[in-house]
Amino acid sequence: MSSFVLKIAATALGLAAVLGATGAFAQAKYTVEVRRTSFGIPHIKASDYGSLGYGVGYAYAQDNLCVIAEEMLNTRGERSRYFGATGSTVYGNNNLLNDVYYSHFNGDSGALLAGFNSQKDEVKAAFRGWIAGYNRYLRDTGVANVPGGCGGQPWVRALTDVDMAGYLRAVTLRASSGNFIDAIPFTKPPTAAAAKDWDGLFDENFWRDWQTRMESLGSNGLALGADATDNGRGLLLGNPHFPWIGPLRFYQLHVTMGSDMNAMGGTLPGLPFVGIGFTQDAAWSYTVDKVNHFAFYKLTLDPSSPFKYIFDGKVRDITQKAITVRVRSLCWTSRSSIRRRSAIRSKVSPTA
Repeated sequence: MSSFVLKIAATALGLAAVLGATGAFAQAKYTVEVRRTSFGIPHIKASDYGSLGYGVGYAYAQDNLCVIAEEMLNTRGERSRYFGATGSTVYGNNNLLNDVYYSHFNGDSGALLAGFNSQKDEVKAAFRGWIAGYNRYLRDTGVANVPGGCGGQPWVRALTDVDMAGYLRAVTLRASSGNFIDAIPFTKPPTAAAAKDWDGLFDENFWRDWQTRMESLGSNGLALGADATDNGRGLLLGNPHFPWIGPLRFYQLHVTMGSDMNAMGGTLPGLPFVGIGFTQDAAWSYTVDKVNHFAFYKLTLDPSSPFKYIFDGKVRDITQKAITVRVRSLCWTSRSSIRRRSAIRSKVSPTA
């Protein structure tokens, strides 16, 4: 089965400068064994959550470092800084609009860390192990020698807890406000004269294009009981129709952690656990659907001012937030800054 075996033993204290680690995390030790089949599928064996994440992060970096490095760049809101404002992500979102969106949602590193640190210790250990494994491979290989087309690029760098927290938030937003990356930056109240009769959030062309995209989604899941199979055992087919490219492409792996975990299947970049897969006794899958995982609520604007709204009979101010995005200039030699103001009504707290 195995074409080669990689045994990794590391002390995160020696990587503290690379990882930006402090406290107990700086003292973490990882011991993991990564076996590869002749087809390259990693089988990762560890005795604790941190080491498990370490092995998954290292193996994924070996195979797809450029994919996750670019996605981390996207979720930091820095795509325009390195690629310019007019290009697009692998899934077609404009660079500048992508950066405005993620600068808004991921711009507060303190809030990101607070959310990350609120997770259970085992979960934090696994994700921090993933970061450490990725960083270990990057350190051993060197940025200049990374395969996959991103070698030597200035945006390829070691990851931190903040990077991971921002990426995980982006994963959770994909099925909700992530549908509106190209629309949110252009959302603004009307002029004061038109505030009373204004009823449109976005351009109707956006909604038509969005509905077309939603109609193209779909996936399959088929579960058969023992009476429907030739061997008298259950059978599960999972076919979620995720993309074959980019950060939504599934990564096949097998993870084992003592007697607590033994699962094989696929997962997304940055995630140390199997997302869709099977164990000795059970199998699971999930599907992509066309259900709307979000809802809009129309607030009544104050006719005297487009930056005020009425809630529970009281007039309240719409919160405005300035977003700064660094953009690579057209001459490809210098950088400039673009400031955009975005008043997003759907994100305003009723207590604002």
